Amino acid sequence: MKLENNKKGFSLIEILAAIVILGLLSTIAIVSVNYILQKAEKEYYKSQKDEIILAAKSYTQDNRNSLPKRVGMRTEIRLKTLQDKKYIGKVVDRHKRECDKDETVVQVYKYDKTHYSYTVTLVCPGYNVKKNTEEDIVFTFILCKRIPGIRLYKFYCRQKSKCRRVRNLYIQC
Repeated sequence: MKLENNKKGFSLIEILAAIVILGLLSTIAIVSVNYILQKAEKEYYKSQKDEIILAAKSYTQDNRNSLPKRVGMRTEIRLKTLQDKKYIGKVVDRHKRECDKDETVVQVYKYDKTHYSYTVTLVCPGYNVKKNTEEDIVFTFILCKRIPGIRLYKFYCRQKSKCRRVRNLYIQC
């Protein structure tokens, strides 16, 4: 009796190699898609914050009494105020749930005679503050001394991991 050796099909090694290659490719794809989704989420909330700041700037232009009066002072504008006065529409998170109108605030800080900084504290059900604000650093400038021709400011960082200590800033007048 004669044995015939049919080579129809794949060996076990070839199948295992194909499975390993497919596993590596799927892992790389999952990591890439996850990165893209996280980046899109950060961009979404950044655009929401920018929209709220733009509405707050329009509001303060129309209502100058809501601005801080002196250098170093801070005022807050609630999202509810901006929505009630029709400066901005409904603000929602990525899952279309409405953000908290009373807790979401814009802080307006007067750091110079004519300059203001605007920062947003966004409170939404699907918004993770720590995950989405790694790059947002807010500086607070405080006028310490006035020397003729020079002003000494101390500035503090709100995000402790980025700024370790208080730093001095000299501005030539």
